[in-house]
Amino acid sequence: MKRLSNGAIVKIPLNFDLGYSLVRFEKYDKIDPNVTLPEGIRLLSFNEDQLNTDTFLCEPLLLGGIREALRKHGWENLGVLNKDMISEELPLFKGGCETEEDLENGDWYVFEKVSLSYKSKTEYDRVKFLQPFVAYGTGSIEFKFTLLYLIIEGIDLEKYYDLNDASFRWELRELLMSPPIIPEWDSLFSVLIKKHPELVKPFLI
Repeated sequence: MKRLSNGAIVKIPLNFDLGYSLVRFEKYDKIDPNVTLPEGIRLLSFNEDQLNTDTFLCEPLLLGGIREALRKHGWENLGVLNKDMISEELPLFKGGCETEEDLENGDWYVFEKVSLSYKSKTEYDRVKFLQPFVAYGTGSIEFKFTLLYLIIEGIDLEKYYDLNDASFRWELRELLMSPPIIPEWDSLFSVLIKKHPELVKPFLI
């Protein structure tokens, strides 16, 4: 197996054989050995032919482990394609409002230095696009990226999901509360509201 290096591009399969997502693997403990969670990924593209290593679709997600996925779950290490784009800065993450009921309180936090020791209260608008300070497993990441892919491509979610399923509703909630950084998101969000107001409106802030 090819050595997994900081800045490597990893190919992650989407659910339902819909294709792949391409991410950049990041080792935060290479920047600061005192981080709470050492590894993350940035989503770059859903199309290998249009891969641009200096842009990304959403803020970094933290990993709960990647090597098992590379060995047994079809994740593929493509290696470092652009050494100039290896980040030397630690990203920010957010926390707060973990349940629908908590949304009424409006308590949000920003985590700096990828550490639980650097947590401060903030407002949602300042952390809207940041990802939660949570280490995600293989299945959750594949679910998240598949859901985002379907929304971007305008594919009906009912074709692949039971909209009343608790796992689906949780992943959709996380996507809506931590949206991608793409110019067309506002229009995609408007389409979601029209199609599925019962799913989307509880998370409008």
